[in-house]
Amino acid sequence: MAYRLDARETLPQGIRRIVGEQLDGAVEGLRTATGDERDRAVHDARKRLKKARAALRLVRDEVGSKTYKRENQALRDVGRSLSASRDAAVLVETVDRLGEQVPLARRSLAPLRVVLEQRRRETAARALGEGGALASAADEIEEIRARVEGWRLHTDGFSALEDGLRRTYRRGSKRFAEARKDPTDEGMHEARKRVKDLWYHARILEPVWPGPMDQLVEATDDLGDLLGEDHDLAVLADTVRALAGEDADGGAGETALTLAENRRAELRSKVWPLGRRVYADKPKPFVRRVRNLYRTWRDEHVWRLSPDSAERVRELLETREAGDAIEQRRAGERLRRHGIDHEDLDAHLPQRNGTSTPADFDELVTHGRVRIAKRKG
Repeated sequence: MAYRLDARETLPQGIRRIVGEQLDGAVEGLRTATGDERDRAVHDARKRLKKARAALRLVRDEVGSKTYKRENQALRDVGRSLSASRDAAVLVETVDRLGEQVPLARRSLAPLRVVLEQRRRETAARALGEGGALASAADEIEEIRARVEGWRLHTDGFSALEDGLRRTYRRGSKRFAEARKDPTDEGMHEARKRVKDLWYHARILEPVWPGPMDQLVEATDDLGDLLGEDHDLAVLADTVRALAGEDADGGAGETALTLAENRRAELRSKVWPLGRRVYADKPKPFVRRVRNLYRTWRDEHVWRLSPDSAERVRELLETREAGDAIEQRRAGERLRRHGIDHEDLDAHLPQRNGTSTPADFDELVTHGRVRIAKRKG
C-alpha cells in the first residue's frame, strides 16, 4: 500500500503498516541485490529507512521516549552503515549534474569525474564487499521490524500525531529562518533535514484533504530537492578542495568550484521564497488546521450500519476466515439483501493479504469507525 494513512484502518494500524512496509521493502532489496544492483538497493534501503524514521517521529510522543530513542537510534545506525558507498556515488552524480547544466564544461570536468568514479568503486568494494554488509544491515532491519507490532500505539485520533507534527513544523520553521539569516553549509543541511521530515509527514497525512495537502507535499518536495542539491554541491566543493591539496583533482578543481558556487547562488534564489511559503503559518495554526482536516476526514469515512447488517458483515468475515466457500456464498447473499456487497466491504475494511478478519471489524467498531445503530425498542 502507499506511504499514507488509509481510511479503512485505525491510526495504530496505519502507522504500523507504513513503517512495516518500508522496512520489509528495505530488507527484500538488500537480500536479493547482486553485482551492480547493490548500489541501487543501498540507495533504496536508505530512503526507506528515512521514511520509517519520519513516521516514527510523527508518533514520537505516543510510542514513548524509551521506544522512540531505541528505534530511532537503531534505524539511524543501520542507515549510517550503508552511507559510505552512497555518499561516494552522490559525488559522481553531482559532477554529472553540473555537466548537464553547463554542457560546455563537461570536458573540463571529465578528469575529476574519473577520479571520483574510481573512489566510488573502491568505496563500494570496501563497504559492501561481496554482500556481507548488505546481509548484516538486513538482519538489523529485521530485528527492528519484529518490534514494530509491539510499539505502544493505542490512540486512534489526531492527538497521537499532534505533538510530533507540531514539533516537525516548529523545528523546520526555526531552522529555515536561521539558515536564511546565516546560510552556512551546516545550517542549510539542517534546514533540509527538517523540511524532509515535513514532506514525509505531509505524504502520510495527504488523504485528509488531497488537493491542498498535495500542494504541501509538492512544495516541501521541491524545497527538499533544492536544499539537497545545495548540500551535494557543498560536499563536492569540500571534496574537490581536499583533492586539490593532494594534487589529485585531475586539474578540474577550479572549474568544479566555480560551477558549484554559481549553481548554489541560483538554488538559493529559489529556496528563500519557496521556504517562506512552506513555513508561512505559525506552528499552532498550522497544526490546528490539519487537526480539523483530519477529524473531518475521519467523520466522512465512518461506516454506519444497522444491527442486523453488522451481524451479517461479521458473519461473512467469519466464513471467509473459516474458508468455507459454500457458506461464504450464502453469507454474501444474506448481506446483499441488506444492500451491502463486496465493494462496500473493500471500501470500509482494511485489506490484509486480500481480505479482512472479524478482528479487524471488531477493532473498527471499538474505535467508532464502524458505528452500529441501537436496536429500536
